[in-house]
Amino acid sequence: MAADPAFTYAVSPALIGTDTFTGNLDRTAGEDVGTYIIGQGNLSLGTNYLITYVPANLTITSQVITVAATAKTKVYGDADPALTYTFSPALNGTDTFTGVLDRTAGENIGNYAITQGNLSLGTNYALVYNGADLSITKKTVNVTATASNKEYGTTDPVLAYTFSPALIGTDTFTGTLDRATGENIGNYAIGQGTLALNSNYTLAFTSADFSITKKTVNVTAVAKTKVYGAADPALTYTFSPALIGTDVFTGNLNRAAGENIGNYAITQGALALNSNYTLAFTSADLNITTKPLTLSAVAKTKIYGTVDPALTYTFSPALIGTDAFTGNLDRAPGENIGNYTIGQGTVTAGPNYLITYNTANLSITSKALTVTAVAKNKTYGDTDPALTYTFSPALTGTDAFTGGLTRAAGENIGSYAISQGTVTAGPNYLITYTPANLSIGTKTISVNATAAAKTYGATDPALTYTISPALIGTDAFTGSLDRAPGENTGTYAINKNTLALSTFQETTCSAQQASTLKTNPAIASE
Repeated sequence: MAADPAFTYAVSPALIGTDTFTGNLDRTAGEDVGTYIIGQGNLSLGTNYLITYVPANLTITSQVITVAATAKTKVYGDADPALTYTFSPALNGTDTFTGVLDRTAGENIGNYAITQGNLSLGTNYALVYNGADLSITKKTVNVTATASNKEYGTTDPVLAYTFSPALIGTDTFTGTLDRATGENIGNYAIGQGTLALNSNYTLAFTSADFSITKKTVNVTAVAKTKVYGAADPALTYTFSPALIGTDVFTGNLNRAAGENIGNYAITQGALALNSNYTLAFTSADLNITTKPLTLSAVAKTKIYGTVDPALTYTFSPALIGTDAFTGNLDRAPGENIGNYTIGQGTVTAGPNYLITYNTANLSITSKALTVTAVAKNKTYGDTDPALTYTFSPALTGTDAFTGGLTRAAGENIGSYAISQGTVTAGPNYLITYTPANLSIGTKTISVNATAAAKTYGATDPALTYTISPALIGTDAFTGSLDRAPGENTGTYAINKNTLALSTFQETTCSAQQASTLKTNPAIASE
């Protein structure tokens, strides 16, 4: 609020000398716009003067306030900022504005006049308004492509994106993203394509990559088998999923080196696909199995007591390359006659072969032996001599004969066949026996007449004798001695006369008879 101006006045006529007014004019109280009487107040000249006061007015006029709207800006979709203003000069005292500024309606981008609206100061002021614009600017929406990928050979997924801030109201995007062309593996820039918003937006696009990744093809080797020595089978494989279009495999599988029996890893080798694929390989084994081999022992024979023949065999099929058998056949232990199984022993063609072994026998046959009885003799009544024999060939090792020869029964003179009896060299020998005879000859008995004597004219004494050796068993003499005839004194030969034994004994008799003198003449009689 402006201060009252100094109240002045004009005086006529002029005052006398040095006389002066005292005091001041005043006015009707009030500060609002209007006319206020300027009164004499306490203005005085003292008692020497009679003042005739002619009043005037103090006019309070409206104060001109210049209000300047502040230019404003907002982004499309944002709330209006507060519409502000500046003004000058300052308001008086506690006076304040009432009301607010306004603006031209509209929310799309553009300039909208900021109007005085209902902004007011009342009657004490004259408000001079200077407008400005509210500018609605484009809303920047940051669109970020979402990195995406696909496997080689598949259809592109929908290209997605994120954006911020949110769109206003029912505003929506139109169009779609696109990407750089290409179907091989690699990164392809995702472009804005036809993606757009209405003119109220500035679309700030951030690209990403669309990655085409390798297609994983699972290749599984097929397990294979071959027999030792055979050519490798074709190494095959299965795979999934199917290849794309006309794509094909190149190269072949391989396997670990080796030709002996065992498992050999089947490897990927040079098998490959183009760079659009990742080949995930699952190995398998090539199993080299033993080659079946039939080994047949050759039957052998030997005679008891001889050295074993070489044990041999045949086999089929043929061995591979330079492979050869090692080791030897063996046989069941034993040296007696019989069949002995010929076993495989240590014969092997190595671990690459599976031998099916067919046995045979080593037959040990009896050893031919000729046993020849030795002819024997004995005298009637004697004990049998030991029955002996010769033999050939010699017995084996410590073998020995057991048992004994026998002969035909009988003790009278004659020939008795000597038989093999129980003579044996055991079951390992086949004896060919050659017999002989035991001959029993007559036994010689010496009969010695006993010298006798008698007196002339007396009867002859019994003529007796002694014998040696003794007779056999119950054998006895028959007959009797006699003597040379004569009765005169003298010596008379005692004769055998009819004295006899069985035909199995031979008797030799000698005796001397005298009438007075016993002598012992030798009397030989057959």
